[in-house]
Amino acid sequence: MGEEDWEVVTKNIFAMLKPGGRIQWLESDFGGARWLRSNSTPSTTTSVSEELHSIMRPQIRHWSFAPRELEDILKNQGFQDVKQDILSTDRIPGLRRAWSLIEIGAMEGFFPGLRHGFDEGECREKLNAMKEEAQTDVYVRWNIHVWIGRKPLPN
Repeated sequence: MGEEDWEVVTKNIFAMLKPGGRIQWLESDFGGARWLRSNSTPSTTTSVSEELHSIMRPQIRHWSFAPRELEDILKNQGFQDVKQDILSTDRIPGLRRAWSLIEIGAMEGFFPGLRHGFDEGECREKLNAMKEEAQTDVYVRWNIHVWIGRKPLPN
């Protein structure tokens, strides 16, 4: 779902919720994803991961979004007590590899269809190199934005 759908969707959710009902909305900021290292091992590089992300970012406009707009949309639809929290996928070191493999799995699905100048074999090679990086101390971090709100009780 794109940002252009948020108003219609929040309007429908507001209409379906019972008074006092709550909404929780999550959006991941994949456009802000960055490949990092857990330590500074000189032999470890994030070059393949960053290369592929730099190719994808301009072609997938919905990777980044304007989180402030969703908060305003929720308030304009009538939700009260709207709050936002931001979680980072790297906050629990033990889950970094799992989050990275989720990201790589998503990239495997749509990267081959993008304009990048690689043939099928080169594309597969790049994705496999990312998997190898993820088995070292390289991991991906992105933010997950969470909003909550409540439909007011009738007066």
